[in-house]
Amino acid sequence: MRLKAVSSLLGGGNPAEVAALFNVSTKAVEKWLTQWQEGGWKALASRPRGRKKGDHQILSKTDQAAVCAMLLGHTPADHGYSGELWTRKLVGELIADLYGVQFTDPGVGIYLKRWGISFPYSKKSVTGQTDPVRIWREKTWPKIQAAVKIEKAKVFLIDRVSIDSKAPMDEIWKFPDLSPPRADSLRRQLSAVGAINTHGRVYFFVAPQPLEIHSFLDRLASDHPNRKAYFILSPFLGRDLEVDRTWIEKNQNDISLHFISDHLC
Repeated sequence: MRLKAVSSLLGGGNPAEVAALFNVSTKAVEKWLTQWQEGGWKALASRPRGRKKGDHQILSKTDQAAVCAMLLGHTPADHGYSGELWTRKLVGELIADLYGVQFTDPGVGIYLKRWGISFPYSKKSVTGQTDPVRIWREKTWPKIQAAVKIEKAKVFLIDRVSIDSKAPMDEIWKFPDLSPPRADSLRRQLSAVGAINTHGRVYFFVAPQPLEIHSFLDRLASDHPNRKAYFILSPFLGRDLEVDRTWIEKNQNDISLHFISDHLC
């Protein structure tokens, strides 16, 4: 519109006529003409609107570090919330209580990704149509589905959470009462495990030291009492559970363990 309006002016039109033609104010037309006189046609080109990525974030880096400090090694119950594992909804409630800012679940997800936490699977991973998933689905998934329906159980896909190597971790994840370590050493120390159910809801826990898988599963089961839980784990987590046979036997009436195909990991 700016380009056409100035072209009309250069063609002999007066500002009032051009303003009426394009349904804008005379002042706007005169401003565009001045911009053209000072900077040429490039001065009238459209520019991207909105904020640059990372600019003017609602939560400052200090605020974000404070939230992460409350997540690190702590359950929601430690801070007076209901639950043993964090979800996007609970993180949103924490932020709202701390800073009076309301976030949607996707909005919280953007911050989690910015902090380097991303779950490697989605709902589509559990029920998708790619070749490896379809093979696993045809052999194992129907049996699990049938058992889950009979027992009215919950299903969770579980794996270690990806820590993004590009995240500014030394600025966000700080150990309480300690000087922040270098980002590379911090990344090696952080332990994060996540679970996603067949409705796409994610549960996670971040610890400043290696987290035992059975401890995570205990917390996940406690968040869903009186319901049998089917845990589908990566083969890597299976090796962690080799030393937890006593725990498996103790909970065999409440859980059912399955290991997803190597092709999916």
